[in-house]
Amino acid sequence: MSPMGSSRLWGKISVLIAVCGWGLSAQAKYDGGSGEPNNPYQISSVSDWQELMATPGDWDSHFVLTGDIDLNDVPITPVGNDANEFSGVFDGNDYVIRNADVNMPGSDYVGLFGYLGTNGQIRNLGVEDASILGRSRVGGLVGRNEGTLNDCYTTGNVNGRGEVGGLVGLNYGRITTSYTTSSVNAGDYVGGLVGFNDSGRLTACYATGSVNGSGDCDGAGGLVGANRDGNLTACYASGAVDGSADGDGVGGLVGANWGGSINGCYATGQVSGSMDVSGLVGW
Repeated sequence: MSPMGSSRLWGKISVLIAVCGWGLSAQAKYDGGSGEPNNPYQISSVSDWQELMATPGDWDSHFVLTGDIDLNDVPITPVGNDANEFSGVFDGNDYVIRNADVNMPGSDYVGLFGYLGTNGQIRNLGVEDASILGRSRVGGLVGRNEGTLNDCYTTGNVNGRGEVGGLVGLNYGRITTSYTTSSVNAGDYVGGLVGFNDSGRLTACYATGSVNGSGDCDGAGGLVGANRDGNLTACYASGAVDGSADGDGVGGLVGANWGGSINGCYATGQVSGSMDVSGLVGW
């Protein structure tokens, strides 16, 4: 082959490599975005949510929901767990995720998000008609929260053994202007909004769903099952609370409170129990 022919051949190969390389780079993850604060990954479909569930390496990135998603009949595992917490930012953008069915009765840290880390944030998100079943640290939105939830809500039902809440199971973080209408059932530390609030802060939140503490339940509350060293401000609960099956610490707002502060809060729901029962704070 002449030098000129060889040059042309290598030129064609170079163009082919360049085109292939461009094709690979053009295959954007999710529905677009880079995961950076100014260009979050875009979640717009069931397949995008499935990709998020299956990609722990992205759980420290920024995401934005760009439309409602219906997860009916889609196998769901929590985003974030005790080995790989979600430490990114998820902006629901005032859209809704519907019909999430998380069925993990033998597992802890169960919710649409299993474990939200210290730097994690979830905001402007609705979760409707969810069915959540786990063992402990179970929530309609987050199983364990160490980060920040703002302007979020849930509807549906949440069930577990202990530290179970309509929005969050175990809370160490901050929750503001959020609510739930979910019904909640558990054996210990069960609350309409939060199962166990451990030094966390709840501000301008409410719960209206029923709360049932089954068996020998300790800490059943319309808003919070147990509040230890936490702060509740401008919150209320209106759902019925039943801890009558040999349980103690049953309250319309908080089941059991020690070391925590409660300011400007109230409860209106019917309360029934066998020991340490009150319309506001049981114990």
